[in-house]
Amino acid sequence: MLETLRQYAREQLDESDAADDWRRRHALHYADLAARTGRELVGRDELVARRRVQLELDNLRAAVTWALDSGDFEDNEIGVGIIADLSWESTCNVASGIGAWAERAVEQARRSTTVRRHAVLGAASYYLHQGRGEFSAALELATEAVADGVTPGEPGGSIAETTLAMGYMAIGEMDRMREIIRDTHRQLDELGEDLFVRSGSAPEPRACFARGTSLAHTGDIDDARRLTGEALAGSTSAGDEVLVVMARGTLAMYQWMAGDRSAAGLAEESLRAARTIGGPSLIAFALYSVGYTLQLDDPKRAIECFREGIEQYRRMAFAFMVEVCLILLIRVQASQGDLGAALESFRSGIQLSYERGSRVNVIYQLKQGAFALTRAGHPDVAAVLVGYVDAQPQRGTAGWEGEFHEGVIAEARAALGDAAYDAAAARGAAMPYDEIVQYAFTELDRIQGDTADA
Repeated sequence: MLETLRQYAREQLDESDAADDWRRRHALHYADLAARTGRELVGRDELVARRRVQLELDNLRAAVTWALDSGDFEDNEIGVGIIADLSWESTCNVASGIGAWAERAVEQARRSTTVRRHAVLGAASYYLHQGRGEFSAALELATEAVADGVTPGEPGGSIAETTLAMGYMAIGEMDRMREIIRDTHRQLDELGEDLFVRSGSAPEPRACFARGTSLAHTGDIDDARRLTGEALAGSTSAGDEVLVVMARGTLAMYQWMAGDRSAAGLAEESLRAARTIGGPSLIAFALYSVGYTLQLDDPKRAIECFREGIEQYRRMAFAFMVEVCLILLIRVQASQGDLGAALESFRSGIQLSYERGSRVNVIYQLKQGAFALTRAGHPDVAAVLVGYVDAQPQRGTAGWEGEFHEGVIAEARAALGDAAYDAAAARGAAMPYDEIVQYAFTELDRIQGDTADA
């Protein structure tokens, strides 16, 4: 009944001479909501803010669609502004569609202000990279966006720079990736530590986390630690508790990578502070950092942390952090011999990443799933998954993560023999994206069904 009334109202509005005036008022109202809500999505009020965005997603989409379709520049600016203000959310929830709005708004954004152009092109490039796996297109758009440089106070922080670094890492151009990271960090240095105050809700340290992670994946642990330590100092100076938690937890992980097993203490400090501040996403991140630093020395505690982090998702935490927790949960469970739980975590992880449209995280889930499957006595299935992963452009993993992946390959190859492994891997390499995901679900159904019948 309500939908019928809405449809009738829309038809009457479309037939009136005042249709555009009312739609403009509607769009301006939601532009104001986006501006107010965008900054609240990071911090103690994120739970309320994220629910507000989800509840109003249809209205926000309608406002953006009307504004971008208008032939009037000022109307276009309303839509571009909404996307820019919500650009950070596009990286946290790919399934929201905000990244797709950004892709559609690229032409209008090119005619907008520097801040809005940088934010919208950054969100669009991230969507192309993370949501669609179109690395070349993402690199092209991110390259265009970074020509404007890093802008203090931008809602989306350094999304474009981060995407550019991730893109070069994905295609194996590590030196170019390092160059992008260092150039972005140089720009942040030139802006000074007041950036942390002017930017308000701190996308910069979060971008710093992503850039540091990229460096860590190439084995540049020392630079990753230095960069994150500077972010910690800047956020401490600004008195922003949320940023301090993020930077401290990240630094703990990099210290652990460098061989400092006492880093778990720093991660636990981050978690205690996160619980005091509140905010499910912040707690989920701190739980991840504790689990990460304890994955070898206290795997039971690590598993507890990852599981609690996943619970935070049910309270509207970042879905991205749930995916990340599941990726490592699979590994720790399989390493501990809890293979049934590892396979169930693999199912949950690949389903979540696939439903969210996160192709890159699907690849990471497949990597960990291959490890669990090999340990569970199914190296033939694992080889198909690895074959698909190795055929993708995102193959530039190095350092400790690369060594882990090579270990999975060696274990599966040893179990199958060279000929059988190569044949299975070739089968996976030939599969399209949707088919490899369906293959993983089908094999999990078979394996878990056999286990239940035994």
